[in-house]
Amino acid sequence: MFALSTAWYGDSPEPLEGGVGNKDRVLGIRVPLWVNVKAGENYAYSVTRVAVTNISAEVLSAALLYDNKRATGIPAGRIDAREIPVVGPAATGLTQLTNKLPKLGNLLGLLIFNPTPPTASSDTSAVQSLSIDYGTTTIIKASWGDLQSTFAPTDDMIRGNTSEMVRRNILQNYGWLDFRDEPLDLKAQDLAVTVDQEVTSTSIRLVPIIEVPQ
Repeated sequence: MFALSTAWYGDSPEPLEGGVGNKDRVLGIRVPLWVNVKAGENYAYSVTRVAVTNISAEVLSAALLYDNKRATGIPAGRIDAREIPVVGPAATGLTQLTNKLPKLGNLLGLLIFNPTPPTASSDTSAVQSLSIDYGTTTIIKASWGDLQSTFAPTDDMIRGNTSEMVRRNILQNYGWLDFRDEPLDLKAQDLAVTVDQEVTSTSIRLVPIIEVPQ
């Protein structure tokens, strides 16, 4: 959700590390829903859950913000963002991760989790490049550098900006393709996703962001 919020809204949530004995916080994670809101109904709520052993009380506070502009000329639909986990084969080279993205509606974006991105010591990557193909036609192809450009640091990390370093550590494994200006119709065509895999047997994850008509 941290990566999707950053890619969709163009700004990262704010990680705040608490002092000794104080709580760490992440503020401002926003997730697009595009639901039809009933007039006068309260959609704000809080949820408390214990997820892992090293967090004693994980608290999530959420609120829905309704954008009235969606009622004027923008197609109404909900957002479907489901994760597709794929384990790459034990061989490098071109690998088709899926031969068909979910045929639910219009593809607005594609979030990619790369388990082994390039580092200071190695240029090889589990996702060297990625393409979206329709049959034998490649609709778009992007290198890992292209996919990562949305998440590139914007601040001078040499000056010790702790928040920016946290963002970089969180987002260095994520890539993003944005189709909001020209959505791809998944119902009309079977779109496959292929990567050039240079690290074998890795767990790559795809999250297609799809507008589903309501």
